[in-house]
Amino acid sequence: MARGRALLLVSLSLLVVFGPLFLSSVAAQVPSGRNEVDLAVIAYHPKPDPFDDPARGGDPFGFHAYMAPGRVPWDWMRGYYGEASFPTARFDGVGRVANNPSSDILAVEEDYRREFEARREHDAPLILNVTGRLNATHALLTVKVVNRGAEGDGLFLRAALYTDQVRFDAKNGVEVHRFLARARFNQTEAEVPVGESRTYQLAVRIPNEYTGEPLPRDRLGAVVYVQNENDASTRFKFKEVLQSAVFRYGQEGPTVQSKKAVLLEFYTATWCDACLYGDAAVDHLAAQYGVQTTPEAEPLFRYFTAPPALHAVLGAGVLGALAAALILPASRPRKGGR
Repeated sequence: MARGRALLLVSLSLLVVFGPLFLSSVAAQVPSGRNEVDLAVIAYHPKPDPFDDPARGGDPFGFHAYMAPGRVPWDWMRGYYGEASFPTARFDGVGRVANNPSSDILAVEEDYRREFEARREHDAPLILNVTGRLNATHALLTVKVVNRGAEGDGLFLRAALYTDQVRFDAKNGVEVHRFLARARFNQTEAEVPVGESRTYQLAVRIPNEYTGEPLPRDRLGAVVYVQNENDASTRFKFKEVLQSAVFRYGQEGPTVQSKKAVLLEFYTATWCDACLYGDAAVDHLAAQYGVQTTPEAEPLFRYFTAPPALHAVLGAGVLGALAAALILPASRPRKGGR
């Protein structure tokens, strides 16, 4: 009896001394989020562009990103997803919302929010740990993929380089363009067994602005994501994005995206009047769930000011906050996508 009591006392003593060390070791193996978002956004513009030349009202921001053998080179949204209308939003690659020209900002945002919330309910089987740097010519990323439950093959690690808050008068009401895709990094198959991790290096040459000027490096960022390419998968849909993350060059520390982040790929055009609604809805969702507009850029986000009568109808709250970006002038015809 005395011996048993002595062993119990020794056990309790060891637990007091070494218990915290054991618990801290376990905690160290569970990644905590850092610089996380709930929504990662990347906005693509058409290439080839129907209007061809910015001087004739064309869109200057498209670039060729999808060049399948034997096919015409396209922008990413047209080439990879087959999109051909504006505005169109894809959530995690599989949730599609295409709005017709008669839509308004409230209807567009409601559609986007509904799809975002549906995708947000999905678990995140991957953790993305992202760091990056810029050199004289390239944007570089180091991405550690931790697999905590994504079984199967056919997963690809992808990333897009963007500039945020780009000033350009698109003549459709959008004066500052957010999450503007500029180039795509090299992609690689993410072969990571469940319970393990792998680290990958991605790089892309930093392009110039369409004017020939260098891109503003203080506004460069990257959206990183893992997408399923296995059309025989019984768990994930074909082209479904399992996890995404945002890394802003110059941010403090890495991005450790542990919770689910929904990827929103947005297809828009500077000549598309109806795209104003999509741009405004995307910016509003990003302000709530992703990367917010910096305070110094706020005065540039004018879109169109709603008439006083509309403010009275909408009242306060979310609708009131949207009032500055709601209505196209009645005298201006709306030009939708194709």
